[in-house]
Amino acid sequence: MFALLISEGKIEDSCNGNHTCHENLVCFQNETTNSSVCQCPSDSYKLNDTACTPKRKIGESCNVNETCHEGFECRDDTNNGSVCQCPSDYYEQNDTTCAPKRKIGESCNVNETCHEGLECRDDTNNGSVCQCPSDYYEQNDTTCAPKKRHGDSCNESLECISSLTCLEKVCRCQSKERFSGNSCYSVDDFQVTNITSTSTSDSVMLTWQTKKHGLSVDYSITIDPTPSADTTIPANFSGGTVDGLTPGTKYTFTIISTIKEDNVYPETTTNKTYEVVTKQQHAGFCNESVECISSLTCLGKVCRCQSEERFSGNSCYSVDDFQVTNITSTSTSDSVMLTWQTKKHGLSVDYSITIDPTPSADRTIPANFSGGTVDGLTSGTKYTFTIISTIKEDNVYPEMTTNKEYDVVTRANSDAIGALQGRIDLIEDSLEQQERYSRRENIILHGVPEDKKRKSYDHEEETQKPVSPICGEPSDDDYIYRNITDDKILNSPISEDEVRQGIKSLKNNKSPGPEQQHAGPCNESLECISSLTCLEKVCRCPSEERFSGNSCYRVDAFQVTNITSTSTSDSVMLTWQTKKHELSVAYNITIDPTPSADTTITANFSGGTVDGLTPGTNYKFTIISTIMGDDVYPETTTNKTYECGDVELNPRPTIEAQLTDRNKNIEDKFEKLHNEICGLGFEMRKMATALEVVTLSVNSIKEEIRDLRENINKVYEKQEHLQLDTETNAAGSDKLELQLEALSNSVEKQEQYSRRENLILHGIKEEADESTEKSRVAVVALLNRTVTTKHWREEDFLRAHKLGRIHNSSETPRPLIVRFMHHFDKLKVLRARDKLKETGIGVAYDLTLHQRTELAKLRKQGKSAYNKNRTLIIQYPSTERNKKIT
Repeated sequence: MFALLISEGKIEDSCNGNHTCHENLVCFQNETTNSSVCQCPSDSYKLNDTACTPKRKIGESCNVNETCHEGFECRDDTNNGSVCQCPSDYYEQNDTTCAPKRKIGESCNVNETCHEGLECRDDTNNGSVCQCPSDYYEQNDTTCAPKKRHGDSCNESLECISSLTCLEKVCRCQSKERFSGNSCYSVDDFQVTNITSTSTSDSVMLTWQTKKHGLSVDYSITIDPTPSADTTIPANFSGGTVDGLTPGTKYTFTIISTIKEDNVYPETTTNKTYEVVTKQQHAGFCNESVECISSLTCLGKVCRCQSEERFSGNSCYSVDDFQVTNITSTSTSDSVMLTWQTKKHGLSVDYSITIDPTPSADRTIPANFSGGTVDGLTSGTKYTFTIISTIKEDNVYPEMTTNKEYDVVTRANSDAIGALQGRIDLIEDSLEQQERYSRRENIILHGVPEDKKRKSYDHEEETQKPVSPICGEPSDDDYIYRNITDDKILNSPISEDEVRQGIKSLKNNKSPGPEQQHAGPCNESLECISSLTCLEKVCRCPSEERFSGNSCYRVDAFQVTNITSTSTSDSVMLTWQTKKHELSVAYNITIDPTPSADTTITANFSGGTVDGLTPGTNYKFTIISTIMGDDVYPETTTNKTYECGDVELNPRPTIEAQLTDRNKNIEDKFEKLHNEICGLGFEMRKMATALEVVTLSVNSIKEEIRDLRENINKVYEKQEHLQLDTETNAAGSDKLELQLEALSNSVEKQEQYSRRENLILHGIKEEADESTEKSRVAVVALLNRTVTTKHWREEDFLRAHKLGRIHNSSETPRPLIVRFMHHFDKLKVLRARDKLKETGIGVAYDLTLHQRTELAKLRKQGKSAYNKNRTLIIQYPSTERNKKIT
């Protein structure tokens, strides 16, 4: 591999010329010592004392620097051990030459020609030059340092990442910007967006969207014009609600986004405005319905309900919703007490009763929100009572009425004990109604700690066992007998349905019941309504009829009628009419002669089309009406035929048209005759049913006569026991009188309790268009002027209204009754009675009828009598002392 130079002159030996050195060695002169020695050539290195070997190139293995070409270094290589390499600040120019690495801004062609950490990239002005990486900045001409992040200290902006600026020695955004994520954003980017609103008459709910970021932002709302002081404005990142606004007002809302301060930025705000008009409440002025709250409509420039509705609470209700409901009755031989329930509302409603048939002139018809009593009636008579709810007119709506009917049969006359028991029944029902009314504002709380110092306003409750009625309703037999024997009923016109119903009741020995409707169960035809027959235990039509509406119709009645046609050479369009009904009917068409296979036929309730016919051919069309089956009837079909020639290419002879018209007239007459026969048959069935009813009635009357004769004999047998029964009844009468007195006392107590929150104020001036709302406002204003122990509000009163009707001839204002929400508020007004009297206002208890009657009696005994603090004071003439009754 190597040529050994064996000569006399070895490496480092002195020499005078090349001829004295070993072969391939050269004689180098040492300028320092001025002497010459034998050395290896410059491109080789010493192998031993007499031999040299070529120096290693870049990438070749080595052990010391001297084995590499000049300018190279022997350094470790990760994969190849120690190899010859360029120094760290040089790059490989070729395999034997290194060149200095380029500095920042010097030209280059690849990254390796640049100093470590630099990149060879295109420069707009200078071509490819060595530069720092994009996320580094130039520290000096050969060194790069990482760019500073947000919040890092700096000296100039080039030290910061691209989106930041060096301000006040800190890498940050500009003054009107904030940093989020990896970028700077204008403060206005943090405004809320996509604002929407939902408004009522006094509030607005705003919703919005916000930018996703990592900043701490608070949201608030300001309003122009500024609302009342009790307005609340909660807000967060998604929206806010503003309460306490004025109806029908335009507001400008400013949503303020407040970006909190941090170590770099001060607190910053950015605003977004939004305009909303609040909805108008009921009776507010408007131009269109969108200006009103959701349940109202703009009619006549006013937010209100529709014409057949009234406003109550926050909603519109149909006038019929104010009808009385759950009507019940308690009857005697000459009176009926009706009780009902009414809808809770804030409207002024009067209740009255009309009667059919009209009773005698001496009857009275009192009525209120919970019921009414009608006296002066005839025993054993059926009355129809119409309860009229009259909703008073106001500034928006006219007066409206809605009615509910209720039928009652008065009892037959009975003996004195029966009448007394009837009074007891009435009182028991009245007691129940009074007790329900007195408890309608109450709730019971369990587990409330006892406070011995607190003065109780609760009344003492008494437990009274319920009194069971002794006398019941008239028996079913009495009811049937009364309906048959009463001359008034026998001599008055009676309908077939009433006779049928009465006879069935006689046969079953019970009071009349309703007839079965279509598809109802039955045992015989008498149990069904007049148009139906009992077949297979079901009320239905006969086999060739179907039920529609309230009547039976023959199946033929569901055929199509008034058929007309329009034809071409290969098609016919038929149109017809069908009977209006509630049945499911399918329509189809068959053709004679049968057309080709590619004929298409479509049909529905109004007509059909047939295509693919042969020109010049006379066809007969059969329109089939298929009535679908149901739970009562099977599927049934009925057909109607119609002939049609090809009028376009082959019109029929005139005589054929005449025959067709003649046949049509005959069919129409036949159909009319058929319908008349059907009608006669139906009338005959009705007459047969009526005859059967009359026959049964006569037989039943005969049986009743036989029974009466037997009963007369029994009466004679029992006559001996009447004296003993009379004595027993007298004792029972005394007992019932005591029971009646106890019940009357209980009713009185309940009525007193129901009035315990009431006061009657005298002397309050009458207002035009007086209403409950105006009365309540007047009471609040009066008490705030005179009773200053508290601030009075409308919510402190359950109701307030004038008593009696307005008399134009009277200058004295009607008394006003007030019901307080709390008993202690009533006591405050009573304590201020003298102060109210100074202003011309009198205060009185709301006494019961019994109390008023007793007070009138006592006034006749003395000079005067009045109620003060639950004590009745009677003033006698001056010679006697006053008497107090608690």
